[in-house]
Amino acid sequence: MNNTEREKRNRIIWVFSTIVGFIIASTYVALFAMYWGTSRVASGLLLINGFFIFVPSFFCFVAGLVTMIVLLDWR
Repeated sequence: MNNTEREKRNRIIWVFSTIVGFIIASTYVALFAMYWGTSRVASGLLLINGFFIFVPSFFCFVAGLVTMIVLLDWR
């Protein structure tokens, strides 16, 4: 596998992870807005799941954007 094939594969992976991260993060924010304050259990679960769902998916989204900008081919 040469360099251009590896770069193309990396771009596809990062585009996919950016899209998936955005969808998961947006869904979590919508659920957070709908159910925050409905009960103590729901609020607690939203906070706990935020560390396991929102933070990694948001990191995927941001890392994907940064990688796409860095790997942008201007030629």
